[in-house]
Amino acid sequence: MNRQNLPAHICSKMNELGFAADFMDASKEAWKKQSATGYIMISAHDTGARPLFPNNNLHADVDAKVWAVRDCDADLAFRDERKGLTLEEAITMGAAFEGAHQKSSL
Repeated sequence: MNRQNLPAHICSKMNELGFAADFMDASKEAWKKQSATGYIMISAHDTGARPLFPNNNLHADVDAKVWAVRDCDADLAFRDERKGLTLEEAITMGAAFEGAHQKSSL
């Protein structure tokens, strides 16, 4: 996957929030951030009528309800997950997952 194909507005936003690109295959745009107790992963994938990433150009729409957020432990086992979100909703939910872990570790 070629990082220069990433939409600049998504890449800069996610990097500012501490997320790094983590592309596992051509059908998923994924971003991962290490948290105190594991990882927060935000990804977009759509197996609907048309490919989300035709010709390996990553262009998931930030307002499309194709984003998901996953709260994973250090072994990448899912603790919680929400799907069908916009990118902004996924970021907000990821922050809530991370905040909950910070409170429980106090």
